[in-house]
Amino acid sequence: MVAEAIRPFSLVSSRSVLVGQRVFVVDGPTPRDGKPSFLVQHYGDLDHGLNPNSDFGWLGVDDAVASLRPRQIALGPVTTRDYLVGASSPTWLSGDGKVDFPTAIPYVISASMSSLEQNRWYNVDGHFDDAVCEGESDPVAGARCRQQFVLTSAITTEPPATFLDGTWRRIAESPLAGRTGAASAWTGREVLIWGGDAFDGSTDQYIPDGARYDPVADRWRRLPVAPIKGRVGAFGVWTGSRFLIWGGDELRGGREVPALDGALFDPAANRWELIPGAPLDAGEGATTASWIDTKLVVFSGRLRAGAAFDLSTGRWRPISPPPLDPGDTNGPALAWTGTELVVLGYPVDNVDTSMAWAAAWNPETDRWRPLPDPGVRSMDGGSALWTGREVVVSNRAFDPATERWRAIDNACGAGAGGVWTGRYSIRYPTAFDTATETCRTMPLEPERPGGGYREFGVDVWTGTELIRWSGGNGGDGAPRESDGVAFRPEG
Repeated sequence: MVAEAIRPFSLVSSRSVLVGQRVFVVDGPTPRDGKPSFLVQHYGDLDHGLNPNSDFGWLGVDDAVASLRPRQIALGPVTTRDYLVGASSPTWLSGDGKVDFPTAIPYVISASMSSLEQNRWYNVDGHFDDAVCEGESDPVAGARCRQQFVLTSAITTEPPATFLDGTWRRIAESPLAGRTGAASAWTGREVLIWGGDAFDGSTDQYIPDGARYDPVADRWRRLPVAPIKGRVGAFGVWTGSRFLIWGGDELRGGREVPALDGALFDPAANRWELIPGAPLDAGEGATTASWIDTKLVVFSGRLRAGAAFDLSTGRWRPISPPPLDPGDTNGPALAWTGTELVVLGYPVDNVDTSMAWAAAWNPETDRWRPLPDPGVRSMDGGSALWTGREVVVSNRAFDPATERWRAIDNACGAGAGGVWTGRYSIRYPTAFDTATETCRTMPLEPERPGGGYREFGVDVWTGTELIRWSGGNGGDGAPRESDGVAFRPEG
């Protein structure tokens, strides 16, 4: 523990510990020369840095009680959260809204204080090494006890500027089985969800069912049966009048195979319509898709072929592939700017040195033009985000008006699967604020019924709320839960 001297004492004959100076109690109480003592380390004036020639010495328990007091430490702003890890305190303080060992500490309340409200922000004072820890006979339990921060005072305060304040609520129970990799879209009134892997703890189940959720009424309704097979990772988008699903992977003979067909769901008529298979080669691997005004544009896994589906005619036509050699690539990134489709390819010929390339496709002329090098390593790339002014990928941004890329100090994975709100790119538990170009932390969502964290579930922005539904819980072999929550940012 860190303690402060309240009267002078000496650990070595050549130097004294002065009033107000801090020491570190390394061990004890341990029998030493026939009496219980603490091993104390003194660095000199810690406020001016650590003295490499620190002093070590033993201090009897009686002298320690008379000479030292736990050092009061001021922290803030910090927030509170329930989080049980082993034998640690079930309540934690966090400076960024998350609760984990690198960014948070367990705490207990001193006898003079009342409990703190969960998820509120405070400026607090306190110290380490609760007196009750001395009664722990188990050394491990004693060490954990000493890690707890003892609160002696707390005053409510505003969250830090890097925190995206808001409120969570649980949503109604869904009629669907829990799953990962479902397609989803927001219609302006409802969240539509279809497909995905309803893993039951032992077997993958690519289920061809779906549901619609009304966040105002907090009510679910099932969708009618779709005319396509169940799949995982399908592309989903709202066209303005219908829910479009295309691609993804089907299970055939126990292995995943790219699906090249899709379907359109009309919520007004409560009816599906089939989209015929695209003129691509499924053997090229996982496909990629984007929606551009009235057309669905898709590419084969290695970007060697592309096609566009026109909703007005119900027909496919081939389009020119990108002019750059894709090589063996990770999945490309696509972003529609309103006039061009920006594509980033991620060659992986060399894991450490392969760099991304970029090109833009004009749907009116079916022509490509190469773009300046993005300056992004292929292994650092991800999906792309169009903010209305720039394409953001990883920590880089491209402005089509100036044809230039620029660095972003901290985009916190803005393009990597983030949900776009019009200002924030949310990738829970962080949100990239494009207005200020800062990475902001969200409050933690309510705990899931089965514990764990939510991964590969549905994330949809409704215009006022982020809807998060189902997904895995981070545990190997765990079945998917069908719980959901909604987050409404403040301000």
